[in-house]
Amino acid sequence: MNPSCYSLQVDPEGRAVLYLGQVSTSECLAVFSRSEIVEVSAFGAERRGVWKTKESVPDRASVGWWIAELADEALVVVDFAARIGEVELQTHDDGEASFLVAAPEKAMLLLEQLVGKPLAEAVSAHLMGNPGRFVSRADERVLVYPSFADWIGRAAD
Repeated sequence: MNPSCYSLQVDPEGRAVLYLGQVSTSECLAVFSRSEIVEVSAFGAERRGVWKTKESVPDRASVGWWIAELADEALVVVDFAARIGEVELQTHDDGEASFLVAAPEKAMLLLEQLVGKPLAEAVSAHLMGNPGRFVSRADERVLVYPSFADWIGRAAD
C-alpha cells in the first residue's frame, strides 16, 4: 500500500484518527487477521445497478468474508464503516480511509502494519509533529500541507 497522503488528528480524549488517501477498503482490511470479526455500522455500494446497504450484508462477518466480497470488480464501494477489534475503520468512495484508534502511538503502529516499516518511518515523525496537517511523499521528500484543500490544490511538487 502506498497512500497518496496521510494525516493524524488527535481528539480531546487522546484518541487518534489516521487518514490515508487513495487506498481501498480491501487494502485496509488486509492488515487484519482474516478470522477477525468485522462489525459493520454503515455500508453503501453499487453492483450492476443494484444498491447494497447495511441491511444487505451481515452485521458481523469475518475479515476474510469481506475481502472476498470486495474482490468482486463489479462492486463499487461508496461508504464503509466498521469496528474490527479495537479499531474503527471508515472508507469513502473506496479511496479514502480513516482509522480511529485509542492513541497516536497505536496509530503509528497500525501505519507500520499498513505500509511497511520504511515508509512508516519516513512519514511518522511528520505526522506526529504536525497533527491535523496532511503529509505526502514525492521523490523521497516528505511534504507537509496545512489542509486537505492545500494538498488537493498543490502544484506539481
